[in-house]
Amino acid sequence: MKSDFNTNIAAQRARLEHTIAVHEEAIVKRLKALKAEIDTRLDVEAIVRQYALPVTGVALLAGFLIGRSVASARPAQYDYMQTKKQPPASKNTRSSKFLNTVLRAMLDSAKTLALNYASDFAARKLQEWLTKSGQGMLQTNSSPKNHIN
Repeated sequence: MKSDFNTNIAAQRARLEHTIAVHEEAIVKRLKALKAEIDTRLDVEAIVRQYALPVTGVALLAGFLIGRSVASARPAQYDYMQTKKQPPASKNTRSSKFLNTVLRAMLDSAKTLALNYASDFAARKLQEWLTKSGQGMLQTNSSPKNHIN
């Protein structure tokens, strides 16, 4: 009777250890797949290659707007610029409001991109840590330790 009981316990223990090993392996595989997916999604070179024209356009537009805002903030250095006839105030106001709106939208987009990158980076680091922890658990679980006699 006692030998049947010990045999049942040993069989259940073997089944549980096998189930745990299978689940750990599945978790490690899924973490590796997620890490690879995140790495491909955050590959800046691939994104720039894939969307070369839009990236170039955004860079040119950003450079133009920043250059224009810096140039308009600078005091006039030449006399002929000071004597030049000023356009009507309404046109100037509309264009500056438009530029401010575009600049604000670009800054909001940049903040959003930065936050997305930061969250993806944090997720990647967490996944690396979990992968390392998972490998450590696999190594500790694979070593034979008999606590129940």
